[in-house]
Amino acid sequence: MVAEAEGNLQSYAQKTIDESNLLIPSKVQEDDLPPERPSGPEVAEVARKLGIDMVFDSDLLYIAEDLLVAALPEHWEAHRDDTGKSYYHNTATETTQWAHPLEQYYRGLVFMRKEGDQLLEDKALQNPPTPEETREMAKYFGIEAREEVYLVPIAKAAVNAPLPPEWEEYEDDDGEVYFVSKITKKTSEHHPLDGYFIELINQKRIELHGMQPPAYPLSEFHLLDYSFVPYPWMEFVDLKTLQPYWYNFKDNIATYNHPCDLVKDVLRNNAVLKLQAWYRGYTVRKINRQLVEHLAATSIQKIFRGHHQRGEFDVLKGRRQEEAATMIQSIWRGSRQRQEDVDLKKRELQLEHTTLPTVGLDAMNTMLVKLERAEETLENIDKLKIIQQQVFVEDTDDPVALPTTPANKKAKKGKKAKK
Repeated sequence: MVAEAEGNLQSYAQKTIDESNLLIPSKVQEDDLPPERPSGPEVAEVARKLGIDMVFDSDLLYIAEDLLVAALPEHWEAHRDDTGKSYYHNTATETTQWAHPLEQYYRGLVFMRKEGDQLLEDKALQNPPTPEETREMAKYFGIEAREEVYLVPIAKAAVNAPLPPEWEEYEDDDGEVYFVSKITKKTSEHHPLDGYFIELINQKRIELHGMQPPAYPLSEFHLLDYSFVPYPWMEFVDLKTLQPYWYNFKDNIATYNHPCDLVKDVLRNNAVLKLQAWYRGYTVRKINRQLVEHLAATSIQKIFRGHHQRGEFDVLKGRRQEEAATMIQSIWRGSRQRQEDVDLKKRELQLEHTTLPTVGLDAMNTMLVKLERAEETLENIDKLKIIQQQVFVEDTDDPVALPTTPANKKAKKGKKAKK
């Protein structure tokens, strides 16, 4: 029997055959079963139409009951004529018929249950189908082999579909095959079991709609063995060597190695790639962490060196300020002492002038000259102090206000007088 299919069906291709002519449109509407079971005479009548023997095929009577309670496919309606006989109308094609729309499918199902499955298996062993034949049959049934991989096994089985005993196969002058019913003498261009396979495909589409293709995680690595063929591979037989090989309709590739080995190789490679990616990420994170630590240490060292240098500069600055203050104080004390000496000399000269009116004019002029020179000496000392102050400010880059001394004030007054 056709293997169970599972997976994601992503597209629905346009069928290449007219299903309405086969009386087996897709069963896409499912209604609740009627509350009462069909009667015995009804079951017997349907069983006769389907080819079920009430005595020897009693195990297949459930198929006749299923047909009586099955919901009608889409666009089909059931009616009764004046005599109470049922007939069926298709609202899409505006056709009417006596036979139930699913009768051909159930007739094929009865044949497959009785002997068709064994005949199909025998024919597949005698004449194994090829991937090319399978692809052509899938196209005939409207299956997109690359997208609907899980429907391809049905097409593969249909390649060797057996012919029911009440049908005969013929070929016309053009080489076209047609089939004739021995009972009804009806002629058909399609295989009598086409309706069975079409409805089987449609029901599988509905059953598998929205399902995802199977994945093979690394945790199930040990479960992969040669007892099954993983998705999306299918097993075929080489007609020359009679050796099995596997074909992938999704990627259109074939291999003589079992697909389980390929899946295991993929899992191994994925595991290796994940380990490599993890190790590269770990290495990069480690390098980044070391770089951050190095940059942090460098920044801390830079901050410490700057703080240390600023401390040394503050100490040097304080020492220079002390030296400058000491020098200024020394100059100011010397200038003050000299000023006091000049004042003392002036008082002595005035006293001498008062007590000795006979002192000559030349001696007085000489004394005034000495006083002027003393004043010039004081001005020169003040200039020297100002130059030293400027030098100190340029060396420290941090000007410090110098204390104002009498000598400084006098020097400023002398400059103003000269201007």
